[in-house]
Amino acid sequence: MPNAGPVQLPSRKDPVVRRVVGRWRTLAGGTAVRDSDRRTLVACSGGADSSALVLALATVAPAPVVAHVVHDLRPPAEARADRDRAAELARALGLEFVEGEARVASAGGNAEANARRARERALADLASACGLRFVATGHHADDQLETVLMRLLRGAGPRGLSGIRPARALGGTGLVLVRPMLVATREEARELCRRCGWAWAEDGTNRDESRLRAALRARVLPALASVEPEAAHRAVRAASVQASAHAALVARASALLDSARLEGGRLSFARSALRGEPAAVLGELLVLVHHTVRGGHRLDRVGERAISSWVRAVRSGEGSPKTLCFGGLRCEVRADLVIFE
Repeated sequence: MPNAGPVQLPSRKDPVVRRVVGRWRTLAGGTAVRDSDRRTLVACSGGADSSALVLALATVAPAPVVAHVVHDLRPPAEARADRDRAAELARALGLEFVEGEARVASAGGNAEANARRARERALADLASACGLRFVATGHHADDQLETVLMRLLRGAGPRGLSGIRPARALGGTGLVLVRPMLVATREEARELCRRCGWAWAEDGTNRDESRLRAALRARVLPALASVEPEAAHRAVRAASVQASAHAALVARASALLDSARLEGGRLSFARSALRGEPAAVLGELLVLVHHTVRGGHRLDRVGERAISSWVRAVRSGEGSPKTLCFGGLRCEVRADLVIFE
């Protein structure tokens, strides 16, 4: 969709810009880092959310680099059109533009998860090539609300209900992925684009209500907004609280892990040390144990049934040995020991 007129840089005093830029500074090092040392690669799909992020960060110096990753899950013409839309925004604002490629169509497993991982690898490569330490994506408050709802429907605990993390390490690259748009809603992003005269691209897959996220977006979020207009912002706050709770669980699980004995690839615990622990702590302990025993492969999703069966086995008064498996991790529960290998 072509613009009717020139694209305008927003005012630094624009309330959305001020919130987004302030959050970007906090996530990208805080007061200990100068803006000149946190120049950022901004992932831009050409849609309203990432375009609003580009517009907001274009008000700082040095200006960000705009990046687009073309992947092969959409028809080539549509993929190229989105790439050209992102490039046009960069050109209109006088920003540097770089592009990468991700091929995932032939990979097995979850296509969306494969695409996300491939896109992050491509963004990390682009940031490194540009000499940048930070990569920013346009995930916003409504995305957080959708994510929390999806995980709530799946029965998630604090780990899942923490939602989209505001910042995290980008693999083992030494780069940091930041999401400063979590302080803004989808409609605020669109309004910023409108104020700047930018006509964003629309992704047709977002209207496919066979996908849970799209169905929640179309049917549930409007109803929630009619009951509580601040639902998205409150979901962001709730996710932050859950993230703190999850951190406390991980700290307790880490303390338990420190009490374990590692010998010959086998990790053993005194069963009495685990019996009184809450199920949520034991679930996090399984993740840490898997990471330790399986050589760096994290078990990020342990099914509720699997956790429950393990918790029952550990806490039961039975003395006969019982063997359970978790994603390639073997656990033997004995009368006095819990052994992983």
